[in-house]
Amino acid sequence: MPHVQRLDFSVRVWDSDSEEGEFGLDELRMGHLPSLEEVNVCLWYREEDDVAVVQRVEDALRQAVEDHPNRLALGIDRMIMCWSLY
Repeated sequence: MPHVQRLDFSVRVWDSDSEEGEFGLDELRMGHLPSLEEVNVCLWYREEDDVAVVQRVEDALRQAVEDHPNRLALGIDRMIMCWSLY
């Protein structure tokens, strides 16, 4: 994927935060995509997720973008997961 310019993906907070309270940046590294210009993330969380955990995951995403050699545009949309039992 050396010519990827735009990357769109979703992250679920409850799957992303480990028991130690750290979000792994190893899975987020994007340096192997030298043509990358834009990253858009849909950050899913639940009402019961700790606000600090949601922020920690968002901060890790921002750090991964800042670590890329290009000046990437970043869009993060926080989406709350609503469960319906109709």
